[in-house]
Amino acid sequence: MLAAAATAGAIALSGVAGTGVASGRQAATELVYTCQFPSGEVTVPVGISATFPGEAHAGEPIQPGAVAVTLTVPEQALPEPAPATLTATAGLTVAVTQNGNAAESAWAGLGVPPTPVPAAGAVVLSAAGDVPPVTVHDRGEVTFSAAALVVEVVPYAADGAAAEPWTVPCAPAPDADRTLAVVPVAGGQPGSTPPATEGPTSVEPGDGADDGNVIDTPPASRDRRAQADPLAPGEAPPGCFDFPTDLPNPSLMCAYVTGYANVTKLGAAVRLGVPEPGFAQILLNEAAAGEIRPCDTVSEEFVCTYAIFVRSRATMDFPAAGTSMLTFGFVPVSGKVRLRLAEPYLVIDSVTERHDYPRGTPDKFPVKVTAQARMWLELSDVRVNGVPLDVGDDCRSAEPIDVVLAGGSANTIPQNPDEYTVPFGGVLSGSVDIPPFSGCGATEDLDPLLTGTISGPDNDVKVTQGRPCPEVGGATYCPPEVPEPRR
Repeated sequence: MLAAAATAGAIALSGVAGTGVASGRQAATELVYTCQFPSGEVTVPVGISATFPGEAHAGEPIQPGAVAVTLTVPEQALPEPAPATLTATAGLTVAVTQNGNAAESAWAGLGVPPTPVPAAGAVVLSAAGDVPPVTVHDRGEVTFSAAALVVEVVPYAADGAAAEPWTVPCAPAPDADRTLAVVPVAGGQPGSTPPATEGPTSVEPGDGADDGNVIDTPPASRDRRAQADPLAPGEAPPGCFDFPTDLPNPSLMCAYVTGYANVTKLGAAVRLGVPEPGFAQILLNEAAAGEIRPCDTVSEEFVCTYAIFVRSRATMDFPAAGTSMLTFGFVPVSGKVRLRLAEPYLVIDSVTERHDYPRGTPDKFPVKVTAQARMWLELSDVRVNGVPLDVGDDCRSAEPIDVVLAGGSANTIPQNPDEYTVPFGGVLSGSVDIPPFSGCGATEDLDPLLTGTISGPDNDVKVTQGRPCPEVGGATYCPPEVPEPRR
């Protein structure tokens, strides 16, 4: 669904991306990560290195440089028969803390060149690339620490044919010292006026590759529904219950939405809802009693006595999100993407069946959910190697993307984070076709380039909805949570 970061991968332009502080100190660490390979869970050594400035000033970007991540993949983690060559793209989440406040910096799009797989022994994947700067607006030490790692691996056979890609999520040992660097920050740039506040009152991510990540006190004019300066317990975000409806007693709620989308042509994944999560206003069960239907499920273990169909509707606002990756493994590309509903609502259909088991076994009420929408994919602020590529003001998919996502739960209340129901949230997943692009290019027609680089079928999407804040019972569940996207 989200392919904008890869838009101009076929063009290699010269230029320098980012304007951070010059790097000075080399930092390197060796950590142990637990990674989920297709063959199973494997513990692997991971090396992380980068340069950091010896010091910085408040309001001045801190630019990590010479970033490298090495992942040593043991022989037993490889499938049989083993591939001949591996390429990959790595994404490392880096925790950034200062004065008790925290943010995350996404070191995404770290490219691994084609790496031969030895006949015996481990294969070392070495990823490198540019990463966004981090800006703080207060005095105090800024600590950079390694967190989750995700590696998208593409295996190739000896004849050059690509096999099914692997998504390898990795987590560091929980008790390990994951510190990469500590950068002291003085109170303002030389010759500048010191900041008026003594410490940050909130932490927020940046707006994309241009600004990097920011730890600061956001101006009052900045409208961020999910800003880190939290709402009071029981308080709903602005507009939470403004779903337009004529129902006499509607069940209204709102939720934040994040996720991931794969871009099949590029072998890459893009995070949705960064830096600001999607915001959904929800009308739950527009016909409160539901519709009784025959069961679809037949089993010798239980008797399905009936199914209840209910339809919910939701608005969806995914603000323009900054994202970046390496196209073809070496060209850094960044851009902003906006997903916008082409129709007034997202339609969410839920079917709950009653499964009656023999005496002594509790009955179950499994839920199947299908969400459908048509959404425009809009691109802006595209940069290739740090150089602007003017896609114009009307660059978007030539037609809306047909989005169909599915999820469900073994019972009415989900028991694990990968299950889903509308009132509890969770994960919906599916696959979408990205249409050709239209209206792209201020001075030249970029539609063929974007269409050839991005458009195509079978782009997997996984969306994570947080638990909603309801109009009734909000004192317990408001404000809504911003979910960590599931992979």
